[in-house]
Amino acid sequence: MCACVYDKLTYSSQLLEEYRMSTVVHHFIQSLTVFLMTSHDSSAYFSSS
Repeated sequence: MCACVYDKLTYSSQLLEEYRMSTVVHHFIQSLTVFLMTSHDSSAYFSSS
């Protein structure tokens, strides 16, 4: 295996790892936002009734 191919593979795996991490962070933020919105809605619902 020549060095240039190895470099490309290493670079690709680094990109994949960064993409995976950003996806995890995005999913976490999305879940947090949904949780905050639903908890806010439920508290508003309880106070109004």
